[in-house]
Order: sequence, then structure tokens, then C-alpha cells
Amino acid sequence: MSVNILDARTVSQIAAGEVVENPASVIKELLENSLDAGAHRIKVMLQKGGLEEITVLDDGCGIPAMELRLALERHATSKIKTIDDLELVNTLGFRGEALPSIAAVSKISLTTRQVNEETGSFIYLEGGEEKDFKPAGSPRGTMVTVKDLFFNVPVRRKFLRSIAAESAQATRIIELLALSHPHISFTLERDGKVCLETPGDGSLLNTVLQIFGHNLAPHLVPVHFPQDNYELEGYVSAPTLSLKSRSHQLFFVNRRNVRNRLFRDALEKSFSRFVTARRYPLAFLFLSLPPKELDVNVHPAKIEVRFRQETKVFDFLYEGITKGYYEQHNKSVVQKPKEGEKGANTGKFLREMQGQKQDLVFQMNFEEDTYVRERATGLTYPYPETSQKEPSMLTSERVILSQLFASFILLQQKEKLLLVDQHAAHERILWEECLRRRSVEKQYMQEVLPFPQELTLSLAEDYISEEKVKLMAELGLELEQFGNTSFIIRTVPFFLKDIFTAQMLSDVLQELASDSSLTKPDWQEAFLLQLTCKAAVKANKQLTMEEMEGLLRQLEQCQNPHYCPHGRPIIIQFTRKELEKIFHRR
Repeated sequence: MSVNILDARTVSQIAAGEVVENPASVIKELLENSLDAGAHRIKVMLQKGGLEEITVLDDGCGIPAMELRLALERHATSKIKTIDDLELVNTLGFRGEALPSIAAVSKISLTTRQVNEETGSFIYLEGGEEKDFKPAGSPRGTMVTVKDLFFNVPVRRKFLRSIAAESAQATRIIELLALSHPHISFTLERDGKVCLETPGDGSLLNTVLQIFGHNLAPHLVPVHFPQDNYELEGYVSAPTLSLKSRSHQLFFVNRRNVRNRLFRDALEKSFSRFVTARRYPLAFLFLSLPPKELDVNVHPAKIEVRFRQETKVFDFLYEGITKGYYEQHNKSVVQKPKEGEKGANTGKFLREMQGQKQDLVFQMNFEEDTYVRERATGLTYPYPETSQKEPSMLTSERVILSQLFASFILLQQKEKLLLVDQHAAHERILWEECLRRRSVEKQYMQEVLPFPQELTLSLAEDYISEEKVKLMAELGLELEQFGNTSFIIRTVPFFLKDIFTAQMLSDVLQELASDSSLTKPDWQEAFLLQLTCKAAVKANKQLTMEEMEGLLRQLEQCQNPHYCPHGRPIIIQFTRKELEKIFHRR
């Protein structure tokens, strides 16, 4: 077999394959060039999802006429000169590094002018070969048009997806860059129709709401946590809004969107102090730190980063997010916009939220994301509690007025009226007691039943495996097989001693059997959570004054007294002023 040196055209197309995968990757590179050029307004125009044509227009600094050809040469960049400069990179790309790769597999035209130039310049290439170069009238900035992507590499074009799929991916790229640059106005036009336009007013909140819809506003918790040379800011969702997947967790480091487990784990560790069920918060979080503190070159597209001090970064993220939640308590800190204001809602998000009449925590249902879903820590969530405890809304000045609808405790505290959901409150109490006993007094999780109970299954009910029996035993519920289809139950978790029935266990096991994706720790957590829900005092149950007061006293001692483990609110409060407004007395 002989060794051959590839010709320049083949080398260029191979190099292009490392940068250009689809229209979205072209848009990403062109937008990052516009941002690095200092643009304040950027417009993207797509035809057929970018498969036919992509145009990016910006008002940045432009490219000098004498350097325009050089910008389309391989290995040309305005951002680095030596290998040492890589550690100090604080821009999104190296101006010009992607242009030759794009040019190699498309028909590209570029018109540009700097502010100090009287006339702009125009260049046109096909498959990397220059076809035209001339002066041209142009406003300050740059306009790049890419047509017929992969026209000269048909095998690559064959693997592109549908117009709708490519358009959605391109839109996602634009949304991410708009979020990380709220001071820049982005406009997206698809097939002649404007479908996204961000204000560019510097407000992250306004950008988030413009993209995902203003109905999101009441459920956002602001995060702002500066410390030394680190800073964390952005928004996370309150426990009142959670999803079945991590599809709306967006993390940025020095304004670049990244995937990083430290962010995810810190967020979920903090969120799990409130919501224990397998639900995930929304997040738009931005971490700023010195460039020397991270390595951005661990992934070809710089999607992943490596921190030099991972423990320090994790602790900082967790502390910052938790601080935001503690300051939020049980109220909507982000005000809902005035009636008539709408977001662009380019995705599925707002459509799912509009018209919801029940609690959003049960209504949201997004497709599962492609990220790893396992939670290996299982019942270590929440992590061992620190001395930090969320201040309770309840005070010693409370006066219980009555029980409402046999479901809610009505009480007054000075100028406030409070409603407490008795079932949600008891769920929180039981759950935190389970965690405390499991971490400190494992042997006391278990109680012996006064009379053993028998659980009989049909042959078709095979959801009690040997592995499940061991997992339940670790939680205090021991099953002893008696024959082929029967089990004897002698011990149960402490909170079930007086109310346990074999049917209760059967119901829980059947409910969990429908989710085959649960890992062992997740299964244990879900099992214990289901049992606490069934054990908690139910709605429509009359309580005496002594029972209500006892429930409130126990709730006060909880680390997180404002949300049940599923994220539903436990306490709702109304101030006297709010009530007077309702009755038009103010």
C-alpha cells in the first residue's frame, strides 16, 4: 500500500468536516465571529432551514479590505499569535478560522466595511476557490451569505436531516447565543418571517421571557452570587415549576454555553432540598471566572470545559444557587408582565404552559433530553443538611382560626392570613424524619408490626424481584417469601407501623413497576417517597385544634417547611393589603 499526499482541495474538505456539520454549525461560527467583532445588532436569515441559504448580517467592526482574502485562508486568526495565547482566550472564536472551512463546502459571499473605510469590499468563493473580489457599497459591519451547503460533497449533504429538524437546531443555537449576550439584539428570520427578536437591552430576564414566554416569569428565582474572582448569576425555577427532564437547564461559562456535570449536580443538590421527586428545575445560569481557571479545549466545539479547581467551583455553585432559593421563600420574585406582553416563544415551551389550570409541576411534560439521566446518589439527596435552615413563614404569633374544607389549616399572623395544606405539610415532616433517621439512626428506621401481614400475588405479578426485596429491607420493610407467590411482612419503616396494609405495598410496587428506567438508588427514593405520601394525613380529614397545632410545630422544625417533597407549596400567605385590594378597599 502506497502513501499519498492529499491535494489541497481534499485537505480543505476534510478540515471543513471537523467544523461544518450542518447549517447550525455554520450559523454558530458566523455568529461567534459577529460577536467577537463587537456587533450590537445581528440578523440571521434562513431559507429552508439553512439548507438553501444562510445570511448573517451584523454591525460589528468589519474586516479591513486588505485582510479580507487572508480571513479566508486556513489557520488565519486575529485572536492568537502563539501557543501561550490559548490559555488567555476570552473570545468565542478566532476571527476567520471557520470561514475557510465553510467556504470549502459551499458558495459563500462576504461583504464588509470598517468604520474608517469609505467603501466596503466584496468577495465570492465556490468550493473554496475565489470567483470574484471587488469594492462594494456597504454599511459598517459584515454580511456573510452561504448558499448550497455541501453542494460539492453530496455524501455529506445526504446525511442532513429534514428542513424542520435543521431549522430547529439552528434556532436553538441562536437562542443560546442570545441568552449569553442579552446586551445584543438578535433577529431570526425564517423563509421571510421574523420568528425571534430579542430586545438587546442588557436584561437577561427580558431575553429569557422573549424566548421562552412570559408565563414563565412567576416561577423564576434570581441568582446573583459574587465571591472573590468568581461570579454566578441567572435564574432557576422555583419548586412550583419542574420538568421530567433536564432539557431546560442551560449553563454558561464566561458567556459560552457548556455541558458540565458540576453545574448539574450543584443545581440538583440545591433543588432537592425542596423537591425530592424525580423532577428537574429549569436553569439559566452564568458563571464568570478568570480564563486561567479552566480549559476550554477539551472538546472540538468547546461544548465541554474542565475546571482546574473542581471542588472549589462545585462548592461555589451550590452556595450561590442555594442562597437564591433561600432568599426566594414561597413567593414569586419575578413579576409577571403586564397583560398583552408576549414572548416570541420559538419552541414548545410556551405552548405547553398556556391554558394550564392545574399546578404546572404536574402539567409539564417535555421529551427526555439526551444527557445522562442517572442519579447515582439516590437517597443521599438531599445531601446531609447543614446548619443553614430556611426561615419558616410560621411564627409564635400565629393564631389558628379553623380548618377549611377539612384540608387546609387557616391561621392569622399579625397582618397576614396563612393557609397550610395539611397533607403536604405532613409529607414534608415524614420525609425529613426519614432522611434524618436514615443518616443518623439507621437501626431505628424499622418497626416490628404487631401482627405480621401476608402479601399474595398472582403469577403474572412479577414486579417483586430479589433485588427489590433487598432494597426494601434497607429501608426497614422486610419481606419473607412464603410459597411461590406469597410474602410475609413482619417489619416496616417507623411511620407505617399503625397504618400499614399489604394492599398499600402492592399499590406502590405496581406504580413503580411502570418506570423501568429507575436506578437502584432512584428506586429506593421513589419507593420511600410513595410510602410517605400514603402515610401522610389526607385531605378531607377533620383535625382537632391540638392536632393542627402539633402539625404546625413539627413543620416549623423542618429544614424546608414551604414545599412538599414533590414541589407543591405547603403554605400560601395573603397580606392584609392584598386582601383589601381584592375587595377594592385600596
